[in-house]
Amino acid sequence: MHGLDDVDFTTSSFIYATLKCHEVMETYVKHQFHAHPHVSSIITQHSAANFVKPESSLEAKVKALATKVDSHESKLKLMVEKVKKGKVKDDQHAS
Repeated sequence: MHGLDDVDFTTSSFIYATLKCHEVMETYVKHQFHAHPHVSSIITQHSAANFVKPESSLEAKVKALATKVDSHESKLKLMVEKVKKGKVKDDQHAS
């Protein structure tokens, strides 16, 4: 077994790894990264794992929030009308 003390082996391993990296990088560049089989499979896995159906709970949540906003707007309009008609006591001036 070679250790880090073996200068010749360490140097040749470094040179081999560097050249291998250039060879691998050449294939990635040739496929423009995203089309490389290794990268495209990861992109496909990520897309499948993070896919959200268009009619998922998000749409239902948005509809529920819109309904809630409409309800609050109606209540607010009623309160404004009551204040205008003097039917609501002004608590701020009472203290």
